[in-house]
Amino acid sequence: YLPTRYFDSPADFDQYFDREQTIIIDATEQRMQRPQDQEYQKEVYSGKKKSHTIKSMIISTLDRKIQYVSRAYVGSTHDYSLLKTEFDPDLDWFSGYSVRLDLGYTGFQKDYPKSIAFVPKKKPKKQELTDEQKASNRELAKERIYVEHTIGGMKRYDILSNTSRIHDIDLYDQMTGTCAGLWNFFITR
Repeated sequence: YLPTRYFDSPADFDQYFDREQTIIIDATEQRMQRPQDQEYQKEVYSGKKKSHTIKSMIISTLDRKIQYVSRAYVGSTHDYSLLKTEFDPDLDWFSGYSVRLDLGYTGFQKDYPKSIAFVPKKKPKKQELTDEQKASNRELAKERIYVEHTIGGMKRYDILSNTSRIHDIDLYDQMTGTCAGLWNFFITR
């Protein structure tokens, strides 16, 4: 039930996801207590959440099963930077896969050209989206909601939903993987 935590190569990735054609990628953050060390405090501060956080990336499938959980990163790491760190764009990682993303992954199609990326359209400044673009975004959201339900399922465990008092990223990393495995067990029983 535990999700995988790393892939050695794109071939290993393809072998793991051989039955799936659609994957959904998203990142999750958990608030943590403010660290005492000034330098570490700057690293873990997330401008998105306006607090100190720890972040992990999740790859899920349409059946809400967590297939992959990245290592834990400090909160100042951007979602797309985290993806590029875990899956080097120079290699052919998502070739042939239909990948559902949110607006935090703008530029995915340029860096991973062999994948089929579905990123919602962003509203232009001082303009509105057309009705077709709004309908397209709504359809994408209907499929992307599965990863949000998956992350919510992981966070049903208090250790991931409350403010973390753990400053050890390696321990937090183990907790995230364990909770993901518990969620996979819960949905398959």
